[in-house]
Amino acid sequence: MTEDARLEDGAARLEQAISALEAAAVKQKQTTKSLDALRSEIGDLRAGRAKLAEQLDAADSRNAQQASVTQEISGRIDTVMDNIRLLLSGV
Repeated sequence: MTEDARLEDGAARLEQAISALEAAAVKQKQTTKSLDALRSEIGDLRAGRAKLAEQLDAADSRNAQQASVTQEISGRIDTVMDNIRLLLSGV
């Protein structure tokens, strides 16, 4: 192999190596962008989860309050019904 042929062969291999390195760099950049996008999405999901948890706690609190009011009203209705029965039975 002549020196010119070896130089051309070496230059071709260098070009291939540079192309492979560029391709790897592009792939790494895409991977980094994908990871950044996923991290952002995870942050958004965590914020949404926190908001939903807060809303659920508020709804649970309202539900407990309504259950207490319902129980109190039910007791009052039972008392009124008992009084009406007593009045009707005494007539």
